[in-house]
Amino acid sequence: MVTISHLVKKYVNDMPFAYEAMKKKLINYGSLAELLKPRIEEELDKQVKTSAVMMALRRYADEMTKKYDSKDMQKVFEHDTELTMKSGLCDITVHKSPSLFGKLKSIYNLIDYEKGDILNIVHGHINVSIISNEKHKKKLLELLKDEKITHIEENLNQLSLKFSEDFLYTPGILYQMTKELLWKNVNLIEIVSSLTELNFLVKRKDAARGYEALENLLMRSSET
Repeated sequence: MVTISHLVKKYVNDMPFAYEAMKKKLINYGSLAELLKPRIEEELDKQVKTSAVMMALRRYADEMTKKYDSKDMQKVFEHDTELTMKSGLCDITVHKSPSLFGKLKSIYNLIDYEKGDILNIVHGHINVSIISNEKHKKKLLELLKDEKITHIEENLNQLSLKFSEDFLYTPGILYQMTKELLWKNVNLIEIVSSLTELNFLVKRKDAARGYEALENLLMRSSET
């Protein structure tokens, strides 16, 4: 049976900024209830009280808080979580081919990890993304000259977080971080993860806001 609570969750979930404002307790429940009330009445085919919609909104807000401010969530964002930013990166997307795999070894040989170079190679079903320093772009393109390059993204920064292994087993961590970035209007070009590390590739113009958003999330978690 469809209820007011079900419809409130449905409509709020389709409104990401309202959802985030509720989670941060910044929303005017009366105004949001008035906005949702006509849609709820139309779907239920009956009149409903604004106070009933407001109550459903408050209950959903409490549910969000319990879900995303849990002790498990806080444990992942401990004080030793490391947040770093690396600038001057590019992302080259290449169509998969038998010849491409033979060139990957040469690409690895370009990279000097001791000097802080970055290389992330992400294999999809159709394409391969090669993320590295812009200083290597010319040599990368030379190595890939016979391949089908589908896209090149430049002027990128990488926001990196290193966690404990609790990161792997705690639901909602990626959601929590991407929501923070959305709230700051930071567009994600690429997400690369490993066992205890999560990397967000963003445009240079968005990097400072993205870093601030993730830093604020870590600070709030350490204070709880």
